[in-house]
Amino acid sequence: MKEKFDRQKAKVEKAKEDAAAEFKKGCYAEAINLYKKAADILANCAEYFTPYKKELAQMEAAVFGNIAFCYSKDQ
Repeated sequence: MKEKFDRQKAKVEKAKEDAAAEFKKGCYAEAINLYKKAADILANCAEYFTPYKKELAQMEAAVFGNIAFCYSKDQ
């Protein structure tokens, strides 16, 4: 189960990295879409990886915080 979780976590991290790159370019809408992709992956993980619930919650909080920050910049 740990290996599967790590693969999903890597997908989330990749989406977050791509979103951060778009944010730095000022492409806030694209960054939001990529952060939402990460959030979707995390939502699917919550059902299957309950032993990692705390880690998922922390990752999810960071993603949603970044989405909110993008929205504040995009206005």
